[in-house]
Amino acid sequence: MGFGSDTVLNFEVLVSSGDTVNANSTSHPDLFRALKGGQNNFGIVIRVDMQTLELPQGRMWGGTVYQNISSIASQLETLHAFINDREYDEKSSVIQSYGTNGQISLVLNNLAYMEPTPDLPQKLKQFVDIEPPLQSTVRVSNLTEFVTEMSNSSPKGLR
Repeated sequence: MGFGSDTVLNFEVLVSSGDTVNANSTSHPDLFRALKGGQNNFGIVIRVDMQTLELPQGRMWGGTVYQNISSIASQLETLHAFINDREYDEKSSVIQSYGTNGQISLVLNNLAYMEPTPDLPQKLKQFVDIEPPLQSTVRVSNLTEFVTEMSNSSPKGLR
């Protein structure tokens, strides 16, 4: 699983002395590590510089797999194995969440693979194989479509 803080290269920070400093791996590295930990009172972050990823051909594989909550034990075991895999695939990502559609409770796996592979990526296949999905939106598309899809499935107050 990737975190946004993993791609931070530099923080520009207003510190308590009134000075503005750059915190990165070579300048103020302790502050840099502390800020990457999040929710701390080490200063006011003015700017964040982040590394961006280039998508081959502007497209990637991804989508959401909806499964019944009855699979939760297998879902959590699969997520644990994915996170602790010694052969981590940096192109793969999973965001697992839980919700309801008003009638049944669900496990939602938002899956992403940063290449437009036509086949289900092996590292993510295990999430689809737990049990037949109730619904699946997995496909090759562009990042804008995936972000729009996730946003549209969020409650209105969280968009």
